[in-house]
Amino acid sequence: MKALYKCGYKQCVDESCLFYRIEGTTYSILTIVVDDIIVASNSTDVNDTLIKQLSKLYDVADLGEPKYVLGMHVRRESKHKMKLSQRLYIQGMIEKYEQTKAKPV
Repeated sequence: MKALYKCGYKQCVDESCLFYRIEGTTYSILTIVVDDIIVASNSTDVNDTLIKQLSKLYDVADLGEPKYVLGMHVRRESKHKMKLSQRLYIQGMIEKYEQTKAKPV
């Protein structure tokens, strides 16, 4: 967490795994999920700078846009819109509780 503070990020008061940084019209929001960091920003330069700064301290790999987060499928719909789906989780629950032949309501 100290590394994020050094990079100019502030921790959200209500959500301890959420950090943000605002400079003029440029913003960056990141969340920590176990040992992964997901970054959203309106500037690719901000993302690149953050990765460079963190890679000086940690073994960092840029894996691109997330595909799955906490069991949810993530899909980009447009430049400013992403869609989350729990279809696989729901399908797993249907199978676990042997409801594959149940009729929808």
